[in-house]
Amino acid sequence: MSKQKIKSLKPPAFCWDCQYNIAYLTDNRCPECGRVFDPNRKTSYLTNLINPKHPSFNILFIVFCTIATLVVMVPYLNVLNIVLLFATIIATVAAFMDDDHSYRTTSIFALIYNLMLTILALFILYKLSSL
Repeated sequence: MSKQKIKSLKPPAFCWDCQYNIAYLTDNRCPECGRVFDPNRKTSYLTNLINPKHPSFNILFIVFCTIATLVVMVPYLNVLNIVLLFATIIATVAAFMDDDHSYRTTSIFALIYNLMLTILALFILYKLSSL
């Protein structure tokens, strides 16, 4: 079977399976994993590096941080920050167990942010209860 010469792809173009940069290749096969792609069909390769096989942890961490920020403003809902902190811990562990390492920085930031908000919420709750 002879290799088929093709018109090279313009960036961004990434292999669907291994996310190898296939822009400017003159062969229709990924040199990293061997997956065949068709430059005339955009569905045969990725045009961004968001992996459709994995859920985006980033959105989850943004939601956790946003809810925790809003909850800290309502004094007697501050106990919910503890629940959000545990949810963030579980999501952080899941992000570290995933093969995709790009979510680790976001998960650590969200964990530290929610930890600080939980401490602030408990401090506010303590001050309100001592009045």
